[in-house]
Amino acid sequence: MPDIITHSNSNLSRQALQQQAKRRRLTRLFRGAYVNTQEYAALTFAEQYRVRAEAFLATHAKLRAWGITAAALDGAPVLSGAPLHFGGARSHAKSKQAGCSFHEALLVAPSDSVAQTLFECAATSPLPDALLAANHLLRRSTEKAKGSLIASRDLDEKTTEALVWQPVSPQNSKASIRAALDVGTLRGDEPNFLTTYSAVRRTGFISPEAELAWLGFAQLCALHKGKRGVRKALKTGLYFTDQAESPAESLLIARCAELGFEIPYLQVNILDPANGKLLGRVDGLWPSDAVLENLYQSDSRFGRFFQCKQLGDNGSVIIEFDGRVKYQQNYSQVLERERRRQNAIGNLGFRFVRIDWSDLMQPERLRRILEAAHVPRCRQV
Repeated sequence: MPDIITHSNSNLSRQALQQQAKRRRLTRLFRGAYVNTQEYAALTFAEQYRVRAEAFLATHAKLRAWGITAAALDGAPVLSGAPLHFGGARSHAKSKQAGCSFHEALLVAPSDSVAQTLFECAATSPLPDALLAANHLLRRSTEKAKGSLIASRDLDEKTTEALVWQPVSPQNSKASIRAALDVGTLRGDEPNFLTTYSAVRRTGFISPEAELAWLGFAQLCALHKGKRGVRKALKTGLYFTDQAESPAESLLIARCAELGFEIPYLQVNILDPANGKLLGRVDGLWPSDAVLENLYQSDSRFGRFFQCKQLGDNGSVIIEFDGRVKYQQNYSQVLERERRRQNAIGNLGFRFVRIDWSDLMQPERLRRILEAAHVPRCRQV
């Protein structure tokens, strides 16, 4: 990443910096903040977003990164066109700058930075932007927790991990709860607020660390009850999860919510009903009622995962995301492995839908794809 160049951290005067910018050797990002033009042009949009955030903070010491910008500086993906968000005292939060949004906030570090960032994302950003940022933070919390466990585990051929299997709660029972509840009417001062709010959640969690972060977010919603953005935050928080392994899966959740489709179960292990052999893990699954009866959550100290050991049917739809990252190794070998995996799972009776990033960026096209696949609709919260 290119260094941020200012008058205070370089040997150049303000006039010299301006001259370098006129010669296009430097690019002026904000007043008093510059970067090397060639290095900046070579960056992706997400990388340029982070550099712009760092440049603004370098010249505004009384502001801090807020919401999706704080998450982006922590490595979260960002959609093109997303504004920079900063927080600070009321006088500084009224600043005006193209491409920036300002929020009144304390500069002191919050006791739970992840929960605070989740709340800021949910309260002030559109659902797709908020989910990309929040789910990245939750996923990272889970990976850190899993990493510490795996590092301390004695892995050998004799090692086994006992799993606790339990049936997944039927979607229709959750749907009845959601239908009877307007999330916007939830009151944070009610004694059963957290229980009720958790019951209508649209997604799940792999690790307790991620769920604790989500509970911290929910408590912040309760603490700020009645304030601007809290009702929006409550609705957005229903879709937070650490199960999304890629930005595409987080964006799929957002699009399903916006278009009124049921949220798929993410990262489902498909097992051969005949022998229990793992055939592969799919990005998402909308199960029929019959398949749902044999969909389980397996709990271990390494997290919670979905296991499906049931023949598929025309009512069960698997969605897979065709992304560049998945095929960055030997393309032909990976493609052949993917073909064998899909054939083995498809032979059980499951139907496949494959989409790519361009589908996710065009909601109407995605809607037509999901409708053609008969993906189930749901009542929006």
